[in-house]
Amino acid sequence: FEFNSLGFHVYAADSKGSAMSIGEQLTSKIIPSKGEGEAYHEYEFIDKRDFSPFSSNGFYLEEVDVSGKRTLFGPFMLDDAESGKSSVEDFMIFE
Repeated sequence: FEFNSLGFHVYAADSKGSAMSIGEQLTSKIIPSKGEGEAYHEYEFIDKRDFSPFSSNGFYLEEVDVSGKRTLFGPFMLDDAESGKSSVEDFMIFE
């Protein structure tokens, strides 16, 4: 659900052994929120970095609300073996 949400940032997930940590910010500007309430909203983010088969194709999603509060979700692991790219095309968060 999105309440008082300004929008989202996407970060790479870096793997350090078996632990995951937040890597570089992949969004150059905030992905604007599409609305308030319980309605389903679809967002798209395409990561254009090159990945190797041995890299961590993970992401963290950070929600920023209108007061500036930041909430981090993740890591989320994605894999697209055919293209070698990772993408989020249909993303929902449930709490």
